[in-house]
Amino acid sequence: MSTRALSSRVAGLVGLVGLAACTAEVQPGEGRKATTSNQFFENSVRRDATAAEASRVAQLTTSKCAAFFLENTANKTYIATARHCVEFAITTWCTNDGGVVDNAGTQGRCTRIVAADATRDIAVFEANLPHASTGDSTLRLASYVPKISTKLIMTGYPADSDPQTARRGRLTTTASCWTLGGEVASPYAGQDQNTLDKSAQHNCSTYGGNSGGPMYIENTREAIGLPFTYIPDDYKRNSATDLSTAAFLALMSDFVSVHRSTLTAAGIVISSGPDATPTDTGTPPPVDAEPTDAPDDGSTTGPQSDDADDLGDGEEDETEEAPAKKKKKRRPAPVAMNQGCSSAPGAAHDGWPLALVGLGLAVGVARARRRA
Repeated sequence: MSTRALSSRVAGLVGLVGLAACTAEVQPGEGRKATTSNQFFENSVRRDATAAEASRVAQLTTSKCAAFFLENTANKTYIATARHCVEFAITTWCTNDGGVVDNAGTQGRCTRIVAADATRDIAVFEANLPHASTGDSTLRLASYVPKISTKLIMTGYPADSDPQTARRGRLTTTASCWTLGGEVASPYAGQDQNTLDKSAQHNCSTYGGNSGGPMYIENTREAIGLPFTYIPDDYKRNSATDLSTAAFLALMSDFVSVHRSTLTAAGIVISSGPDATPTDTGTPPPVDAEPTDAPDDGSTTGPQSDDADDLGDGEEDETEEAPAKKKKKRRPAPVAMNQGCSSAPGAAHDGWPLALVGLGLAVGVARARRRA
């Protein structure tokens, strides 16, 4: 074998070794990227979920993301989750996997997609998982933008190893947090599958496994959105009021505005206002400033396939509706979950033995060149 050919093979092997080293540090579960904002906050409190809170959520069996049950008049089991939890391929996931389990251990699977589109992170599907269709174990979809300082409850399965409150995938309720502003543009416009959900900023401590779960108004069953961002292995407590480090949620009102007719036809309950007045347990501190970068609206486009990896194959999900076309607004670029194989605290380094093998092969090439 020529020296050039040997060098080419070794270079390829070294590249694969580097990839293996990166892969060894990636935590299993969702693949959502995060904005440069931080996701743990000094005000936010995390605790075990109550029985009522637990009854409202379920978990996707593959990604370990959260999902939640929707109130409906059709006596069916409807569930909402985040498309990024299934690699933005909700239709493919429903057809080939679709596994979901509730907190009593009862398993079921997706039977059809009710509402989804190619530019929003929220999706609704029907499942064969037995569950009440009305009452306290279900949530309603909010068609309105919550007021600033609206107190929130978030329930999910955060898989963090926070030194103070590590949850490691346990069912968790996050409370003592609230919205920090009104409607703003998506932090992912032009990034990460170009998801264009209208968003709101908040200060609920968020981690992988919260994704897909509900964020609803305290003392109500009004789901106003889904957690949208998190930073792996960053546990610094940030200001409760600083918008520059606030987290983002995908607003349910935006999703409802696009899919209202489909959701209504399915019997899913849509709320135009809170079904209870939140109990005041302390006034949140005032925000520093209100966001001013509201997204622009434009004309509608034609239907698109929901699955990003299926675009162009000529197939479209019949349940999807035409998303509104918006001008892209630049926000801080998303940061990859593994952040270029950074040496985060507690990260595994199982790729090092392979890296040493690649280094040895590279030395062998250098010696072969000298002999040639």
